[in-house]
Amino acid sequence: MRNFALILAPLAILATPLAAAPAETISHADIDLTTKAGVEQLNRRVESKVRGLCETGTPGVAARHYEQQCRAVALAEARTKVRIAIAEANANKARFAEATPASRSTNPGA
Repeated sequence: MRNFALILAPLAILATPLAAAPAETISHADIDLTTKAGVEQLNRRVESKVRGLCETGTPGVAARHYEQQCRAVALAEARTKVRIAIAEANANKARFAEATPASRSTNPGA
């Protein structure tokens, strides 16, 4: 899996029915999610996307409150999808390692 969709239901509550919630895709094909640096890079992308999507551009306490709630809900949902993407990357790496034949130096007598 190289991308995941981020569904932001809080945005839909403000102006449209929930079924019309916008979906945003965050690419991570260029990131190695089996490393700490890769995971941190994806988290930064997610946080940046969520900030941009939840920004109302409207001054005031109500808008600020909405933005905070939007970010909290969107980040909670995105974190679940990030964990799934990381698990898939680690599972794929393990499957690749199992399928790769061992070299003669590590497998004497082969």
